[in-house]
Amino acid sequence: FVFDEMKNLNTIKFSGNCLLENENKIVNNNIKNVEITSNLLHIEDDYFKYFESLEKVDFDTSTTIYFIPKCCFAGKTKLTKIVIPSSCQLISEKAFKDCVNLESVEINTILSLIIENEAFYNCSSLLNIELSNAIKKIGKKAFMNCTKLKEFRIGTQLNNDNNDSIEHIDDCAFKNCVSLVSFKIPDSCQSIGRY
Repeated sequence: FVFDEMKNLNTIKFSGNCLLENENKIVNNNIKNVEITSNLLHIEDDYFKYFESLEKVDFDTSTTIYFIPKCCFAGKTKLTKIVIPSSCQLISEKAFKDCVNLESVEINTILSLIIENEAFYNCSSLLNIELSNAIKKIGKKAFMNCTKLKEFRIGTQLNNDNNDSIEHIDDCAFKNCVSLVSFKIPDSCQSIGRY
């Protein structure tokens, strides 16, 4: 494993064209900050598993990443905020599951975006989510148990009338989001799963 003995290392920056593969996995429980200022050609599932102290992930505005892989940041209990880059088209299942201190998610994608099953499951501190108009699907249990979630923004205004993008909301996508005050279902929505 790379950097596993470097106890004082707390920030790592990925630049250039990167392939983050599990065979070259970084194992360091002290890393608090990850900066990504590159074209991420690929991140393998669960790549950041051993970043137990991770608090902040910064994607540069020029970063190209097409998907956040399965379980990529799952269980990162110190992570508080994430801004997803505009090139992202998929947030894979369980990508942020159990990030219990994650308070804010901003998704600025300009492409069609799919949020897969349990992507933000049990992010119990999540207060708000800002999505561009490009969201196409919200998977099963995607935001289940986000008990503090109050605002779900699509576009520039909260639940505006121009959010004609969501086509599918799967089963239990917002189950137990007991603080959510309102959510307008856009005309473009073709199917809504059961509670």
